[in-house]
Amino acid sequence: MTMFENVTRALARQLNPRGDLIPLDSLIDFKHFRPFCLVLRKRKSTLFWGARYVRTNHTLLDLLEPGSSPSDPTDSGNFSFKNMLDVHVDGDVEVPKALKVKGTAGLSQSSTLEVQTLSVAPSALENLKKERKLSADHSFLKEMRNHEKNLYVVMEAVEAKQEVTLEQTVNANAIFSLPSFALLGLQGSLNNNKAVTIPKGCVLAYRVRLLRVFFINHWDIPYICNDSMQTFPKIRRVPCSAFISPAQMISEKPEEEKLIGEMHEDFKTLKEEVQRETQELEKLSPVGRSSLLTSLSHLLGKKKELQDLEQKLEGALDKGQEMTLEALPKDVLLSKNAMDAILYFLGALTESLRF
Repeated sequence: MTMFENVTRALARQLNPRGDLIPLDSLIDFKHFRPFCLVLRKRKSTLFWGARYVRTNHTLLDLLEPGSSPSDPTDSGNFSFKNMLDVHVDGDVEVPKALKVKGTAGLSQSSTLEVQTLSVAPSALENLKKERKLSADHSFLKEMRNHEKNLYVVMEAVEAKQEVTLEQTVNANAIFSLPSFALLGLQGSLNNNKAVTIPKGCVLAYRVRLLRVFFINHWDIPYICNDSMQTFPKIRRVPCSAFISPAQMISEKPEEEKLIGEMHEDFKTLKEEVQRETQELEKLSPVGRSSLLTSLSHLLGKKKELQDLEQKLEGALDKGQEMTLEALPKDVLLSKNAMDAILYFLGALTESLRF
């Protein structure tokens, strides 16, 4: 994992533990994850890890008919972080806006990373929906519709307020964020073996919501959605018997029964997800399953090796190719569905090693 990924993941965990704030993986892509940018989901969210998204080089505004521009994304509140661990509120503002991440690690100068959160205001989104419809003839929109791809809109982004240089110390092997002191002649005094500069305005983490398209040129970005919802939903008839009366929607269970039911449902959901995601491996021969199990068991606890295998599988999937996994007693030829199943396991293992 790169220095940049370490910082963005730590920042996302501090700001939104177990939430929907997604750390940016690639520094060179930051301009394509600002508010209103359109992204594609590369890997769906599971009970073990969050979803991953890739850029499209398009924004929602690119797909709309000409009209007035929406108001600039708004920011909110103040926080201060020290060493990416200890947190305290800075000032009397209740909603997060700007953050500071500090760490000295024996350096003569204290390091600071300031970030701010930019989000699309609900009022701006409502006005945009009323005033501007989708351009039905847009080539990108047609391509996504033909391939039944789901599009997501970046609704919130956490970005750096100033340029900073991330330094990795040799002794501690930890990540620290330092202001750029090159103009003061202080940069050469730091004893580090790796460094990467994050520019001002660089997006570090973001939130997305699903874009929905109706009747060719109408659109919406619902606040609540699930994996069954699509950007281009297929129209189908719903029988009258499918509708539920208000009386049927009222639960009469006591609170304790509800809690027990929810716990049982969570375990049931986890069990169903694991079975669904891994059923393709049952199609392998007994020798193939044994070889695969032996190969994966040797990687347990080896973070880098797990990540390397994960990247190879994702690369093969991106190219639409099958992959042969070297294993004992016999190499295993993996289909696309089998690679998806293994990635599910690898994702759970690598995520557990990050904490």
